[in-house]
Amino acid sequence: TVTIAVDSFNNPTTCSGTDGSIVLSGLALSTSYDVSYILDGGAPVVSTISSDGSGSLTIGGLGEGIYTSITVTNAGCTSNGVSQT
Repeated sequence: TVTIAVDSFNNPTTCSGTDGSIVLSGLALSTSYDVSYILDGGAPVVSTISSDGSGSLTIGGLGEGIYTSITVTNAGCTSNGVSQT
C-alpha cells in the first residue's frame, strides 16, 4: 500500500485564480498514477499524473477550496486519503 502525504501547497495568486497546486510525496519514482480528489464536497475528479524522479507528484491548475479524499492509484493499489484547504 502506498502512503502519501501533502508535501507542500501553493494557493492561487488571485481570489478566482486557478494556478494553485498540491504536492504529494511518498510515491514511487517516475510512475504514472490515477489521482482522485473531491473539491468542496462535489463529485470526484480523476486525472492521470506522473510522479517525478524524487517520488513527488504535483496536482496543478487548482482554485481555492477544500480538497478532500485525495488518493493515488496504481496497478489496482490505492493510497491512504489526505486533505488540503
